[in-house]
Amino acid sequence: MVPELAQYLRTHALNLAQQTVNEYEITAPYWFISKFESEYGEGVLRNLYDYQALFQARAWILKEPREQLIKYLDVPAVERGDLFFIQNLVALLEAESSLTNTSGS
Repeated sequence: MVPELAQYLRTHALNLAQQTVNEYEITAPYWFISKFESEYGEGVLRNLYDYQALFQARAWILKEPREQLIKYLDVPAVERGDLFFIQNLVALLEAESSLTNTSGS
């Protein structure tokens, strides 16, 4: 996913994106475990690939706060060059915090 697609989906299909993420929570509750050693849905769901897409959907489409996203940041799936992990880490760092100080001090 790219930020432009995420913004389009946020603008035009936010409810559908939220429903999809909620459905995935029910169907595959361990979606965020990068090295999960089981399968769901007769092997149709792939945690290695689905993890990055769901994390990006939460970060870019649903704009969940950093404190929520950090719960889903798992360890890299491979020793070196795990692009999915790096992209998720960047999305986490770019996410706004729900604890942002708005008092001006």
